[in-house]
Amino acid sequence: MNFIRNNIKAYKAEWIKLKGTGIWWIIGIGSALVPVVSTAFSLTSSSGTSGTAPRAWQDIVGTGVGNFIFLYVLISILIVVRLCQTEHNSQGWKLIETQPIHRMHLYLGKFKMATTLSFLSLLLYVLLTMISAAVLAFVHGDKDFFTHPLPIGEIFLFVIRVWIATWGLMALQYFVSIWLTNFVGPFMIGFVLLVAAGITSALQMGEWNPYGSPGLSSQNFKPGIAGGWLMHNEILSMAWMLLWLWIGYQYYYYRSWKEAVVGWPQIFKIGTAAIVFAIAFYFIETPVVQLRHTRTMISGELNEYDSSITRVTLFSKESMDTVLDIPLEKGSFRGVYEGTPLKAGNYVVVAGNNGADLFMGDQDSINIRWGAKGMMGRGQATITGTRQAENAMNQSLRSQGFYMNAIHNYKPDVFADMVLGQWQDEMKRIERFKTPDNIRPSEDFISMKKKLATLSYLEKAKIDYPRMYAMYYPGIKLVYPKTLDTLLNAVSDQELKLLGNTEYLDYLEKELRYSGKLRELQYDSSYFDLVVNTNRPVEVRNAMLFHAMKGMISNYGDSVKRNDLFNKYIGFEKNPEMVSKLGKRLALENSLAKGMPAPLFESESLAGKKMNWADFKGKYLVIDVWATWCGPCREEDPFFQRYAEMYSNDKLAFVALSIDDGLEKFSWQMEAGNKSKLVVQLRAADKMAFMRTYGIESIPRYMLIDPEGRFVVTSMPRPSDRLFEDYLLRVKEGK
Repeated sequence: MNFIRNNIKAYKAEWIKLKGTGIWWIIGIGSALVPVVSTAFSLTSSSGTSGTAPRAWQDIVGTGVGNFIFLYVLISILIVVRLCQTEHNSQGWKLIETQPIHRMHLYLGKFKMATTLSFLSLLLYVLLTMISAAVLAFVHGDKDFFTHPLPIGEIFLFVIRVWIATWGLMALQYFVSIWLTNFVGPFMIGFVLLVAAGITSALQMGEWNPYGSPGLSSQNFKPGIAGGWLMHNEILSMAWMLLWLWIGYQYYYYRSWKEAVVGWPQIFKIGTAAIVFAIAFYFIETPVVQLRHTRTMISGELNEYDSSITRVTLFSKESMDTVLDIPLEKGSFRGVYEGTPLKAGNYVVVAGNNGADLFMGDQDSINIRWGAKGMMGRGQATITGTRQAENAMNQSLRSQGFYMNAIHNYKPDVFADMVLGQWQDEMKRIERFKTPDNIRPSEDFISMKKKLATLSYLEKAKIDYPRMYAMYYPGIKLVYPKTLDTLLNAVSDQELKLLGNTEYLDYLEKELRYSGKLRELQYDSSYFDLVVNTNRPVEVRNAMLFHAMKGMISNYGDSVKRNDLFNKYIGFEKNPEMVSKLGKRLALENSLAKGMPAPLFESESLAGKKMNWADFKGKYLVIDVWATWCGPCREEDPFFQRYAEMYSNDKLAFVALSIDDGLEKFSWQMEAGNKSKLVVQLRAADKMAFMRTYGIESIPRYMLIDPEGRFVVTSMPRPSDRLFEDYLLRVKEGK
């Protein structure tokens, strides 16, 4: 009881000392500055809240704390430095040691006061941010904002976690502020370490730095999709706190470094503390690799339950074959796969208009929850389970690819150094990846990702640069330095484990075309002869032939020649299953040939009206299939809108058909509403059914339908290509 009583006494004494320190001004002004300024700016402009989505409060608080985090850490540093400076100036350290309380209580009392004030600063900022959001919603008439429940528990836990993430840096600042008696020294040390943490965080390094820990926590409103109360950096922050409090106490107790560290007893204590911290650091920061499950299964739920959705389907992404069909009951589903071992690879799971790409394989247990909302306001699926890290990497870590302007300006050795350096940086990014929960993908997945990311660099080194070099330096043999061999040999042309990936087959096709001196997309006997006569393993040859046949079927406009090529080379495909798939694909493309009727399907307009192609009968339709998340679609959209302005008339209509689904429809409504009024904006009611019916595997896709609802062409050139306008001119001239 005396221990607790003395702790309370020391803590109360610190409250009394706050008078006249100016700390309350630091907290008040620092915490209120951003909310007040942003509210004043928003009130004088037309911008309101972004709180119309289901997780409005969480987004506002999460984004707000993320913007405040640098200032918050500075406030925390100032609090510690100011408290200690007050004691130094008034000789308070010596005075409090005369009190009938053990020094440990006095030492910890000041630190506890510093962390309390830091918490109050963060809590005040969050409260002001929420009040600001409510005021803006009221002023701008955003009634929907107030229909969302206030998740006090989630917000409070988020605040607690960010606060805990500051404990380590505050303990370090406490130690430095006891050691150095002035104000400038400890503050500048804290400021420099904070800036350094920002730099290392941008470089995806130094997660161990206690000054970067609050920033990591602020980026994740929840402690991690794997569950748990705290993230690993927050647990590490507590370990840093214990270490620096212990070191600081040694100096505080002895008031001399010589007495604090000299002598076997002190060396033993320091060594023990260092070993304990090292062990804790190792176990906290070592990434976890998840184990496989006993069965192959998939489960999940739809937060916004739609009674019209009765089934959830798992497809193979490459072939779009149905792998598992699961009943949906009251928004939840659970299915077990019991067929032949499921090959690890990319799959697609679909529930009505909800879809998600995922990576899984045999003995994986995957859980998908639709309705979760990201910090940027876009709806997405949350994927957990045995492949949580792999799916997180697929969603967040995109391959950067090789970048160099005007490669013809560079000699082989300079080009080799640049491509090798960028490739090595890419490999490091993949190797260092782990989730906020400190979960690392399996080694086989990392190996696969590295090889797939390497393909774009190999394409530059083996195809693009040699082609350019032959043009600009005819008759001179291209010789790369030996240092490039590491990259050139990183991926072979016989990687059996990569045959299920389109990127690898695309690379093999480009490499074969280059060696055979054929143009890209030249689907004729010359290319197929190269494929069937390749000396690569039979598995590779079959996969390349299937890929080539599939590409020919999708890209060859002449249905007669397409059928002739299919009949000539299908006999070389030895896998009956692949033969069947190609036959079905050919039948689908033949049903989409010129003159065939365009299948009707349901879509909705911006006004909520149900529409299909029959509503446009009597007009030619130029159709742009797109989505708000599609980068190439955005690049082509200005060209498409310009042609709509130039050619729209009673004879020709332009339609933009979005395949956005789930919560993405909110993004579609906002974005489509700002486009040209001469483009009819529609959204597919069932995007998967539409894409299967029309054989669409990638977007953007442009189609032309005649006034009778028959196909003119199902794969027009992109609007940025002048050939796109040729089709419009033919319609205009009645050809």
